[in-house]
Parts: sequence; C-alpha cells; structure tokens
Amino acid sequence: MGKRVRKVLVIDDEIFLLNMVHDMLDVMGYGCDGATVGEDGVEKYKNAMDSGELYCAVIVDLTLSNGMSGTEVAAKIKEIDTDASLIVSSGFADEDVMAKYEKFGFSAALPKPYTMDALKEVVDSICGRAVSCAS
Repeated sequence: MGKRVRKVLVIDDEIFLLNMVHDMLDVMGYGCDGATVGEDGVEKYKNAMDSGELYCAVIVDLTLSNGMSGTEVAAKIKEIDTDASLIVSSGFADEDVMAKYEKFGFSAALPKPYTMDALKEVVDSICGRAVSCAS
C-alpha cells in the first residue's frame, strides 16, 4: 500500500490560496501538491498511491466552483483509500459539513480564513498520527 509521507494535497479553486498554503506548508516542513479542480485532486491522490508515497493529509475546499463538490471529492478519495485523512475547509462556518465534518468522512475542519498557526495545528495533529518516523 505504501507509506504516508510529510506531504499534503490541497484542493481549492482559488489559486492565490493554493500558493499561500503551499508556502505555509513549506515553512512547516511539509511538501505540498495542489489542484484547483476536484477531479485533478482525485487523480493526484491516485498517482500518489500508485507511487507508494501517500499524502499524510488532504485539505479540501467545501465549495469548489468547477466539477465535483468538496464532499464528492472526499467520497472519491475515501473510495480509493479508506484511511485517507481529509480536512474540510470553508469560509462558510455555518455549513453542516463544517459543524459535523466526521459524519461526512473528514478528520478535521479548518474554517477560512485561517492563520499559519491554525493550519499548523490541524495538519500537525493529522499528520503526526499518520506519518511514520521513517519519512
């Protein structure tokens, strides 16, 4: 199956946000791949599994503008890897998915806008459990 590595997949339709999160994760010592469309994110996840180096976490924007929604992306990734650690992110804090994220297959919620400290806390809590010492 492969091993989890210190790398995060970020699926968000805002390119500015993708670039900012990439920079923040880099400072925190994580690798980062990004996708602006859900289908591309699912494909990147499949490719990572095929390579044997799985993402320790996937941050998924709840309201993607093109193609699949964030919950659909999460469901597809869970079909591929039932152990995937998914973090839902949204600027709409009152969304049912944000409040009851576990019910929708997510491991955590990250309300937008978020700070580097908030990102670090959530990613470290998820990836600290998922990454082996060897990575």
